[in-house]
Amino acid sequence: MNTTNQQINKTLKMRKLFFYLMATVALLFASCNNDEGNDWISTEYAKDLVGTWTTQDSGYAEALVITKDGVVSATGSYKLDYWDDVKGRVILNSNEMTLDFEDDDNFKGTFELTPGEKLVLVNDETSKRTTYHYCTTDYTDIVKGAWTNLMGYVDMENYLNFYNFTEDGYLKYSCLYEDEDTMTISDPAPYNVIGDLLIRCGEEADTASGVSPFVIYRLEYDPDYITEKGHKRNVLTMNLDIITEFQYMNVGISYYRLKEELDVVGKEYGYTKNYVTHVYGKDKNFDLMGYRFNFARMNSNRLNSMLEAVQFSIEFPCEDSIQFNCIYNGEPMYMKARMEMDGMKMTVKMSERDAAYRDVVMYVFQDAYDYQVRMIMKTDGFTNFFTNMCIAIMSKEGKLDKSDKEAVDSYFTRIDEAIDCINVGFMMNR
Repeated sequence: MNTTNQQINKTLKMRKLFFYLMATVALLFASCNNDEGNDWISTEYAKDLVGTWTTQDSGYAEALVITKDGVVSATGSYKLDYWDDVKGRVILNSNEMTLDFEDDDNFKGTFELTPGEKLVLVNDETSKRTTYHYCTTDYTDIVKGAWTNLMGYVDMENYLNFYNFTEDGYLKYSCLYEDEDTMTISDPAPYNVIGDLLIRCGEEADTASGVSPFVIYRLEYDPDYITEKGHKRNVLTMNLDIITEFQYMNVGISYYRLKEELDVVGKEYGYTKNYVTHVYGKDKNFDLMGYRFNFARMNSNRLNSMLEAVQFSIEFPCEDSIQFNCIYNGEPMYMKARMEMDGMKMTVKMSERDAAYRDVVMYVFQDAYDYQVRMIMKTDGFTNFFTNMCIAIMSKEGKLDKSDKEAVDSYFTRIDEAIDCINVGFMMNR
């Protein structure tokens, strides 16, 4: 009887163990089936792969966004091809990886991973290595606002590009060309930021010339950039990497953040430096404040000597007025006039101050930290500005009667005929 009881008990224990094991297996399968969002096969590297990875090289640019459940999204461009938010799965097996995308443009190979820094994908078929960098910063909000290359280019300081990234995802591009008196403004184009890649969407592809409608930049940002003068700047560097059927370009240009609207009321800015570019003129001499100017041989040095000597400055007494200040023969001189703003374009209504003067059109920019304003005058603007100064000085010295319209118009005509083309930029610091 004891033996029988022992056998029964042993059988019951075996059944309990069997049911326990079956329940455990069922639980495991239930857990796997309930975790429908987890597409990882191997989780050894899963945690370190989560995040945004970007690459830009030889015209190929791509952003991979990997989530914790193994889903990957790819956006990128190469030649005339562009793909946007293509979804897929990341499948891992030790150091092997498969990126299985819904458009069937898949990747299979091995990977090398430096967590938080670098991901290298090695294609099994081609052995090609593509290096992605981990994005620690999302530039979506950083880029919003207005930027310009206030540093200028060598010998092209008045050739300025402006980017305005709007809150609603549009990029407004404008440019001041050396040989034009107006600002060229492009139509707003949609843009997108993924990690440190900025994607600008343009017109449809020009397949005849092999130009892609998508331009992708790699962004770098320094919020505490210090200039040689010790001034603090926000600096955004846009590294352009574009390839066409005929050529490949890679160039980086740094931009300063601008105020989108001038905030200058009650402030004064003193002359620091000028740039004179793209100047052509007749071989005629003009005297201004004891300095002789000849626009056939014009450069920035002579203008710089004069403006420094007379301590040239500008100030903004109220919201709609500007005042030009200088010292001539030991006496202060100033010219105050109403101004009108149209975006970056300023029209100084000098004709309202005195009928002998003419209005001055220029473009004015103020950096985000308010250390500097920069005034750009094209040919017509500078011609009127320079002639107004000449007439004011000659009138003060009794050499010209401002009420003599014929004499005034004749002098304007003489200078206008002497200047074929000129661009002048004035750097004014607080």
